[in-house]
Amino acid sequence: MPAGSAWKTRLDKQNGWISYNGVDFGNKRLRSVLIKASSQTGGTLQIHLDKVEGTLLAEVKIPKGTGWNTINARLLKYQKGIHNLIVSVNDNNPVEVDWISFIK
Repeated sequence: MPAGSAWKTRLDKQNGWISYNGVDFGNKRLRSVLIKASSQTGGTLQIHLDKVEGTLLAEVKIPKGTGWNTINARLLKYQKGIHNLIVSVNDNNPVEVDWISFIK
């Protein structure tokens, strides 16, 4: 993929989810997650470890609007090492996700 290009994900159905496999959280404690997302109706993303019902890392409220927002949300839990990251929506409010990053 050329520099500067990315894939956007659209989660638009209740209980829809996507998995980012093999995410390395390293050994240093992470405190928050940054997400660039958009939702015309507003919505909530949940971030879990390893499986849809796995440890809940964060809930991220995406504001209603037509443009992209970068939202910073506190992590509820932290586990070091390599994990699959599951991002889901639990309602019928469509959310588009451009990227996800974690902050120490």
